[in-house]
Amino acid sequence: MIISLIRPIIIFSLTAIFAIASISCSTEGVTLEQFATLSTELAATQNQAQELKIQLADAEFKVSQYENTLREYTTIVDADYPNLINRVEQARLIIELITVSSAYDQGLATDLEMMSVMANVDKIDSAVVKSGLIQMMADGAIMSDDEAGELISSWLVEVHKLLQ
Repeated sequence: MIISLIRPIIIFSLTAIFAIASISCSTEGVTLEQFATLSTELAATQNQAQELKIQLADAEFKVSQYENTLREYTTIVDADYPNLINRVEQARLIIELITVSSAYDQGLATDLEMMSVMANVDKIDSAVVKSGLIQMMADGAIMSDDEAGELISSWLVEVHKLLQ
């Protein structure tokens, strides 16, 4: 019984809505072609808006990735800063040792400069560098170019390890 009463009300309501819609379109002078054009433009604008939403989501994702990477690097640097400073100082001392000892072998550095560098050797925490120095001084003679080249290469490898 309720369904038989509701059915005419629904049909009447839909008819009234269509009538009002067609009257409002005709009173404002909007033709069906203009309405179709506006509908097409609205659909195109909605598609553009959807594409922009997708691009925005991609950009936001990339920004969040960059922020995470930056946070990771910042955490690493903050946590490792004292160790990093120490490693850089170690590398600087090794490079200074290489430079001054090479210059000394060529007669371009004085005994005082060489002694100054040797005074800082105890600050170097590398067994490779210290054993190389012991080998260099233990022979009592000038090392051959090949031996010196190998020694300097091993020290440069230590510098590379420290700066990684």
